[in-house]
Amino acid sequence: MRLWPAAISFLFLCHSGNVYGQWKYLASKAQYIAGTYTDLGTSGVAIISNFAGGAMTFDNANSSVQNIGFNFYYNGSAFSQFVLNSNGFIKLGNTAPATNNFDVLSSADINTIAPFNYDLRAGTLTPEYRVFTSGSPGSRICTIQFENLRDVATSQYNNINFQVKLYETSNMIEFVYGSFTANGAAAFKEMIVGIKGSDSTYSVNATKSSADPWNTTTFINGVYPAPNTK
Repeated sequence: MRLWPAAISFLFLCHSGNVYGQWKYLASKAQYIAGTYTDLGTSGVAIISNFAGGAMTFDNANSSVQNIGFNFYYNGSAFSQFVLNSNGFIKLGNTAPATNNFDVLSSADINTIAPFNYDLRAGTLTPEYRVFTSGSPGSRICTIQFENLRDVATSQYNNINFQVKLYETSNMIEFVYGSFTANGAAAFKEMIVGIKGSDSTYSVNATKSSADPWNTTTFINGVYPAPNTK
């Protein structure tokens, strides 16, 4: 993927059926939407501690266990917590993923939600991770924000901003992308944008050519079929 404009969203919707059952997400239900990115500001709480109890860092780090604020049903289970990984994804539940996980699809980690899974570090502005649950019971939204990060190895962005939104009851997942500040270095890169259940067979992923505009983004069930299409 080459360029992310401000204010776009990807929606991953459950198909109809018992949410307690098996994998319920399909590429045919995913959507690309132009919208508005709203920074959390000081809403919610900053994620400042890591899984081991020390200070959260911005390079190959897992957060402490965070509360969603409601039961989110995913891959046949109810989850009330998650662990954030600094490399652009979260893992549902209270167990930590591999700290240096740059490819959640090929890893052993399960129940992962990856809005921008790549080797990421702190950007040139103040970086932060934050979580905020809003709304009334039955229609609450948990927003998990990754703020002011940058890609490594020929970095082409100084600051990257994006969010994951988990929706109560509907169990919808939304990825929202804010401003990506370029630093002038163009470089083709591949990263994972999608959701995964028990293994990569049970996954839905966004895909497009680096040369195509973002409104051409499509979604696939399962792993990416070939390089240069993520």
